[in-house]
Amino acid sequence: MPYVLAFLTLLLIGCGSQQADGDTVRDPASGVQLNGDVLRVLMPVGALAVPRGHDPLQHERAVVEDFAAKNGWTVEIVAVGGYAALGDALLTGMGDLIAANYTVTDERSEKMQFTEPLGRVHELLVGRAGKKQPRSLDELNGTTIGVQAGTSYVDTARALRAEYPGNRFVQIPADLSYDEVLERVTSGGIDYTILDDNLFNRLRPFHDGVVASLDLSLHDRPIAWGVAPDQPDLLAAAKCLPDALSD
Repeated sequence: MPYVLAFLTLLLIGCGSQQADGDTVRDPASGVQLNGDVLRVLMPVGALAVPRGHDPLQHERAVVEDFAAKNGWTVEIVAVGGYAALGDALLTGMGDLIAANYTVTDERSEKMQFTEPLGRVHELLVGRAGKKQPRSLDELNGTTIGVQAGTSYVDTARALRAEYPGNRFVQIPADLSYDEVLERVTSGGIDYTILDDNLFNRLRPFHDGVVASLDLSLHDRPIAWGVAPDQPDLLAAAKCLPDALSD
């Protein structure tokens, strides 16, 4: 996988481990405070449910494991109830970082630090296959858009409802898996949902009942790891992560 090769190349050549004059500088990883050299990685429980044997976050998990191995740490995945719970779990010490296709938003940035982006995504409006797809947002009046509580998609759905008040916006349980969300679209439980394009591209082969209806993003949205404010060395150790989640 190209993203892993890019990451391993950076590990081999180093990332700021030496000054330009050759003098060795402090390795920030040496100051990271972990419990028994275990890096606790927070993920929503729904993202870990993979009944068909596929893992939409497998790219990111591989990057986490490589990052931890480079620093002599082991990885422990800590599952929380949903995206809404990730921030509080990080700030209360349940985990050391969030790695969950996590979008950088202004609200989240007020509470935690973020690494440099591991990737950039577009949000897609995902609808049911076999029906007429909208050519513009104006054609969404009278439809129901359902998104998982606590995700960045909630902000997008609220903005859509404000601009197009004929839409109905509902929040669906945060602990659903991505598969279960898409199955609600397929079954007609909701007309549309919102999903990042990188996740949709990995899930689409397992869901022939859904299609990408519209691209909702005016610009790329950064995906990064969330790090607690009291872990500056962990943030510094992760500073040379590549654009690892781009397809």
